[in-house]
Amino acid sequence: MFRLRICLIIALVAGATSNAIAVDYTVPAGVTLLTEEQLLTQVIGNTFIVGTRYVEYFEPPSGDLKKGRIKGYLKGYGPYKAIWTINGAQMCWQYEKDTWKGPWGGCFTTALNGDTVTRYKANGEVHYERNHIIKLVPGNPENR
Repeated sequence: MFRLRICLIIALVAGATSNAIAVDYTVPAGVTLLTEEQLLTQVIGNTFIVGTRYVEYFEPPSGDLKKGRIKGYLKGYGPYKAIWTINGAQMCWQYEKDTWKGPWGGCFTTALNGDTVTRYKANGEVHYERNHIIKLVPGNPENR
């Protein structure tokens, strides 16, 4: 395993002072993570389909190129909304408080093998979706 160091800079405006927080990501050998540019061009504007459980369409941004909306649908719950953001190799989700997960948020690194998506936690473990495979489908086929 190799370590991928992703630095998150949090600027605190107090005179000329700033603090930095670094998060170490461990990724299994042979796994190539999507870069920020690849996340923006290969994931955004497309849909994750997770088994028959849920669908998430990542709307293209309307202003900030690294932030947009998610239109989702969960079987047994119905439609929900969230926000996606991209910071380097991290893709983050923030579900609204009135959704099935909300309020909840999380960040993951992402690998793509054909149309199969794998998301990784900071410790290198795969973030499973209750053992359902995540498929990346072009566009918004379910009109969410």
